[in-house]
Amino acid sequence: MGFTLATHPSLPQHTQTVTLDGTQFRLRLTWRHRLRGWYLDLYALDETPLLLARRLCPGWSLNLGLTIEGGPEGVLLVTGPDDYERGDLGGALLLWYYPRAELQAVYVAPEVLTTVEIA
Repeated sequence: MGFTLATHPSLPQHTQTVTLDGTQFRLRLTWRHRLRGWYLDLYALDETPLLLARRLCPGWSLNLGLTIEGGPEGVLLVTGPDDYERGDLGGALLLWYYPRAELQAVYVAPEVLTTVEIA
């Protein structure tokens, strides 16, 4: 199961060191008042930028499908309401991390399609 990352909604910008898949990264969250949203920047410990200015949009991943050299192998995912407020971060608005080891390829057999003929 994934885990939520610590956040501090009272601070309009905060940076922390996080461990993802056994590697440490610097993660910065910034509230942009004019755009009414939280934005994520992810850096290597040496401050090499890995993922910049990614808006936290509920129901979306911040890095799914991206190849980030030196970045985390798992998935950063946002859950919560679409129309969130600054104070929702860490409560209604959560930033999750799912390690690669926990992600599984799931095969779902295609459904039998029904053919409908209109006369």
